[in-house]
Amino acid sequence: MTWTPNKVAFAAWLLLALALGGGIGSFNLPTYYALRNHGVAVTGSVIEYTPRYHDSVLGEYVVNGERYQCRSAFVAPPNGPKREMHAGDPLQIVYLPERPDRCTLGDPAALIPNELASVLSAALLGPAFIVWVNLIRWKERNRKV
Repeated sequence: MTWTPNKVAFAAWLLLALALGGGIGSFNLPTYYALRNHGVAVTGSVIEYTPRYHDSVLGEYVVNGERYQCRSAFVAPPNGPKREMHAGDPLQIVYLPERPDRCTLGDPAALIPNELASVLSAALLGPAFIVWVNLIRWKERNRKV
């Protein structure tokens, strides 16, 4: 098999896409899947809605007598729209029993498709741009005059 520039570019894209997708995907996806499969839903309360802080909501909940807080820009059903939330409003929070500090505001299953779309977009498009730019540069340098 002869390694043409296009084959090298494809191999580089594939390796970069796998590395980037695995890296970015390791941030939130494992937690969301664990919360979906093993999470416990409790009713907490809104501490604050902060449009200037990543348009996020801060919620508080109690597990075994200990208070925890969960801040997120993503508020999933059954919670209502975050822009309508006020301090003291009830808020569903899902946490991991073995790690009560790991949580989501609402159903974690609703967050997985959005996270997957972001990870896949970054993993596919980022490396494609990098490889494309470098392939063009390589072809310009090796152009026959």
